[in-house]
Amino acid sequence: MERVQCSYESLDETFEIGKEMYRGQQYSQIYFARLRLMRTLLYSLVSQWKPNSPVCTVLGLEEGKECVVVGTLFKNMKLKPCILDEYSKERSVVPLVKPHNFVDKDDYLVLEDESGRVKLGGNIIVPSVYVT
Repeated sequence: MERVQCSYESLDETFEIGKEMYRGQQYSQIYFARLRLMRTLLYSLVSQWKPNSPVCTVLGLEEGKECVVVGTLFKNMKLKPCILDEYSKERSVVPLVKPHNFVDKDDYLVLEDESGRVKLGGNIIVPSVYVT
């Protein structure tokens, strides 16, 4: 038995990216661009808000020293849905109960800038009132 041959014309050229390359970054470039724009505005207001506090980056933080850091706030949520987990659970034999809310006592907030990330603690910022 022999497979029948057929002709094929490739029409995918209009969809080719060319020299552009995917760098594996999703929303991070948008967040950092927004952060750079907001930083300019916020730095100009720091002297009015906290005149004696220096401005630093996450990497420049020192324990026990007050400073102003401008960054993006991220909420790490233990119960946040993940598409890969949902896919594997769909294929599971045992049906799983979906939570009606994704807030968990172990959720925490992270402040991020170009230099790094720092987990926020204390009782002033309560993770349950923030969304991500």
